[in-house]
Amino acid sequence: PIKYPDGTTRLKLGGNLLTKEGELVGRIEKDPEGMVKWYRSGGDAGRKQELWEMVDTLVPGLRPLEVFVDACITSNTPTGRPYLGEVSPGVFVA
Repeated sequence: PIKYPDGTTRLKLGGNLLTKEGELVGRIEKDPEGMVKWYRSGGDAGRKQELWEMVDTLVPGLRPLEVFVDACITSNTPTGRPYLGEVSPGVFVA
């Protein structure tokens, strides 16, 4: 759980899931236009129930005041390793 500056505490989860056979379930965006469109979409509301069932399995009895969906992206580098560094003066990525 993460405590936010507004005083709320949130449990964030998501991302692409794998089937029992190891196949990716979810979307893969490779071009900048697709990524922007995804961010602006608000996420995949259809995954809300699936992710809630995961939370309920991990934390039975949890009764949140609100459950909501939003978009996020996990980026991958060509090496498969994270990129950490300064991309321009005073601007860093991690």
